[in-house]
Amino acid sequence: LSGTIPPQLGDISQLQELDLGSNSISGTIPPQTSKLSQLKNLRLNDNDISGTVPSQLKNLP
Repeated sequence: LSGTIPPQLGDISQLQELDLGSNSISGTIPPQTSKLSQLKNLRLNDNDISGTVPSQLKNLP
């Protein structure tokens, strides 16, 4: 996969696992990801993501 993480990803309220590792994703992590309240596992390794992790995302289970 290539491109950016779409802000609409935050609308998938029941998402529990997201593995986007080892792709060609660039840009920042959209703040809308903080709405993923059921997210338990997030993998973004080996991409070209820049910026900081949204503080709200650090508080998810």
